[in-house]
Amino acid sequence: MRRTGRGTRQDGDAVKGDGPTGDSETDALLRRVSSWLASAGAWIWAETLHFARENPFVTAAAVAGLVRACGTTVDSGQTGLLFSFGRVKKRLDPGFHLMIPFLQRARIVPTRSRTLELENQRIVTEEGLVYVVRANLVWRIEDIEKALIEVDDVVEGMRQLLAISVQEVLRGVARDQLRNVRALDGELEACMSAPLEVWGVAVERAGFQSISPSRRSIRVTQLRERVTARHQAYEALLDAGLEPAACIGLVGTRHMPRRRALRASRRDRMARRTRAVTTLRRRVWNELEAAHTPEAVKEKKKAEKEAQRKAWLSGESVSPSASD
Repeated sequence: MRRTGRGTRQDGDAVKGDGPTGDSETDALLRRVSSWLASAGAWIWAETLHFARENPFVTAAAVAGLVRACGTTVDSGQTGLLFSFGRVKKRLDPGFHLMIPFLQRARIVPTRSRTLELENQRIVTEEGLVYVVRANLVWRIEDIEKALIEVDDVVEGMRQLLAISVQEVLRGVARDQLRNVRALDGELEACMSAPLEVWGVAVERAGFQSISPSRRSIRVTQLRERVTARHQAYEALLDAGLEPAACIGLVGTRHMPRRRALRASRRDRMARRTRAVTTLRRRVWNELEAAHTPEAVKEKKKAEKEAQRKAWLSGESVSPSASD
């Protein structure tokens, strides 16, 4: 036991004796490293100052880029969201905020009220009528985290949702109910508020700018009124003492009645004329193409040479008789 204790004390004394030597070597190494770092820093600083004196504009641009990379500015009426390594860290209020370059990024969106318009949406109602509708939406972002994370593009998503909501509101509306614009605006606003609340968007106002029937729908809707008005005019003319045939002629349509055979014959004549013109054009075009082919050109030159040779031979045979 004593030996063990002595041995332990001797080992401890040996360790205590070796301590100052190890500490001195570590201090010397640290002093050499610190001096090397100081000299390297001084050299880098001197080179940087020299480069800045020779290239002031490049230096200013580099400093501005470094400051810009180390922070971002959020203007009034906007709100930002800071992401660190892809995760949301905090919300950025208006002002300048420092960031770690290449490791943090900020996404800034306006939080003031904005307007979204839907242009010329065609709606078909249950009655079979077609309407051209224009609608708008006044909205603002309340929860920026939901607006940037829950949906990829909040503006495009709202545009698609507005088109779907307009279809849902007007699909089951009768023609007489289209005059109640306030009720339709309220239904559209209620239909848009619930889905947009999930995206962190508040609906301030939603409504229809115009609901215009198509030309065919106008003719269909006005047909009953026209028939009623002509029937009343017909009865008035009958009461005045005119014959029924004369009354029908006076209140008839703008287009005179035509026989179906006459219209069919006219269509046939126009079709035959069109086919004849088309055939003639194709024939002329084929003849022109055939006349400009290499074989046709060679045949034409050969025929011209043959005609010239015959003319020369005939002239040669005539010349002796003329000399006699």
